[in-house]
Amino acid sequence: MTAAILFASALAMFAPDEVTVRGEIGERMDLAAAYIRSIDIEKTYVGHFRERLSQPKVWGGFAGWGMMLDAIVKAAAHGVGGAEFRAFKDKWVAETLKCQAADGSISMWKDKVGMWDNHEQAYLIQAFCRDWTWFGNRNALEGARKLGDYIISRKIGVNLGLSSAFVYLYQATGDVRYANHLRDQYLIEGDNDSYNSILPVNGVKHVYTWLERAISQLEYAAATGRRSATFETSTRECFRRLRCGYASVSGSLTGGISWGEVWDDGDVGLGKWGETCASAYLMRLASEWMKVNPDTLLGDIYERVMYNAFFGAQNHDGTKYRYFIPFNEKGEWFERDTYCCPNNFRREVFEIPDFVFLRKGEGFVINLFAPAELKTKGLEVKMNTDYPREGKVAVSVKSAKPGVFEIRVPRWTNLADAGKWRKFEFYAGESKFDFEFPMAVRAIAGRKAQEGRVALMRGPIVYAYAMRENEWSGVLDVFKIDSEKGFKWNGVGIEVSGVFDNLRRGKSNCVFVPFASDKRTRTYFPLLGTSIVPIPDELFSSK
Repeated sequence: MTAAILFASALAMFAPDEVTVRGEIGERMDLAAAYIRSIDIEKTYVGHFRERLSQPKVWGGFAGWGMMLDAIVKAAAHGVGGAEFRAFKDKWVAETLKCQAADGSISMWKDKVGMWDNHEQAYLIQAFCRDWTWFGNRNALEGARKLGDYIISRKIGVNLGLSSAFVYLYQATGDVRYANHLRDQYLIEGDNDSYNSILPVNGVKHVYTWLERAISQLEYAAATGRRSATFETSTRECFRRLRCGYASVSGSLTGGISWGEVWDDGDVGLGKWGETCASAYLMRLASEWMKVNPDTLLGDIYERVMYNAFFGAQNHDGTKYRYFIPFNEKGEWFERDTYCCPNNFRREVFEIPDFVFLRKGEGFVINLFAPAELKTKGLEVKMNTDYPREGKVAVSVKSAKPGVFEIRVPRWTNLADAGKWRKFEFYAGESKFDFEFPMAVRAIAGRKAQEGRVALMRGPIVYAYAMRENEWSGVLDVFKIDSEKGFKWNGVGIEVSGVFDNLRRGKSNCVFVPFASDKRTRTYFPLLGTSIVPIPDELFSSK
């Protein structure tokens, strides 16, 4: 029986203020919020929109302020930073609205339309609409409406983020003009070929563009009540590609020698590999798709990307972010706070709590495992766990009436119900539940460029060689893992024995660290001996 059949109805997200998450997810959000507060917002972002120069002093002609503001609104909605951060949010929403011109535009450009103007404005609309929906800020709603009307009146072409922006405008206002604009001008009801024909930049070979299109079609269907197989074509093809070779072991999708933001199934993992925007949008697409197609595979994919490619794009103190995160070398930190990837990370990290608990009818499901609480009318849920370091999870449910909840059983557990939803019944009053997922170390067989090598995994996390931890430098391809001695989990990382097959010949004991560690370098290595048989990746090896 498939997961979809187990569910009689679609899933829905709880309100942002109903869910609190701690553990690594909470720490990542706190780090992002603290760093946002440390940035000189006026100098880095908003001042450019006040000045409106003929040639704005922003690298690449794109600030990413719409993305950043959207992240700030989401953080405040989830209670990150408390009342102080909410006041911070109110200030910068208001200051941004002061930059809106009489014609409705919010732009850095004085006497022409910038190439990325509509890209920037798309995310400003999203931020304003969310501020209205969650905080009742009517000024933000009016700003969003004026900006949307400006885009329509100028007949500005589609760009990343605009489709979702007009979905949110339609939801916030009920004005059918915005839905019609999506249908007639952005061809939201068409297939990818029709969409590709109207794109002025990138095209759907660009993964971020593809994912944004797929998400907006799902959002449009939910907002309008219209259903069509076409709306799901991009989504289904994305996950087919992902499972059949386009995704790396870290969950990242993109590659390419020069651009690095396009579909690539070579599994090289060097240089411009694993764009952070694509990782963020893959997580978002998985969450949107799960609402109508409650397959545990989507949760498995989400947590693989989140714990590895996505979290690996933020350093240990939240002050640096990666544009690309190659899985077979360390990668570089992006030197700016502006542009897309740092700000898309911030947008997505504050969405993660929405995907921990999901509403199913009168009950709920647990999709991600973390120390977390859910408080909604007649129901209070507490989850305690040290996941993903350990597999034990304790859940207590206080409810006004009896009901049912379900948990996602990850495919990597190899349990009898792996890949399915496990059902539990709770009673009126308080009920307690304990379950545990086995956490064996797995040697995952490489493919394409990594054929003949293995990557080590434990639970949803990829583990990799830590250069500084092991105090060795050189060409890591000469290191071979000694399969005769196996692997040992030491509570922090995986202890690995191996041999350096070069001038430094000899055995060495290493500690492999989580992929998201700042110290992580190479992921794939050859196996020496035959005691361990590599296994296919349970997520990305299907045909």
